[in-house]
Amino acid sequence: MNCVAPGWVASELTSEPPRWYVERSEQHAAMRRFAQPEEVAGAVVSLLSDAAGYATGSVIDVRGGYGMWSLNASPPEQGG
Repeated sequence: MNCVAPGWVASELTSEPPRWYVERSEQHAAMRRFAQPEEVAGAVVSLLSDAAGYATGSVIDVRGGYGMWSLNASPPEQGG
């Protein structure tokens, strides 16, 4: 059995989170945003395909690098 472990996903249910939470989440995630539903679906499709036929007991983490950044870290500089 395999599974996909998504983090926050942009949806109707998450469309208006408190601003402080969005800012905190952006500080924690390398991608600096919530996932789009199709990004999570891509991981599911991969596990359902023949290409993952030998994958067993796998967890695909689809969190955009959540946990890779510290709350105290400065945001990366934007190039320009």
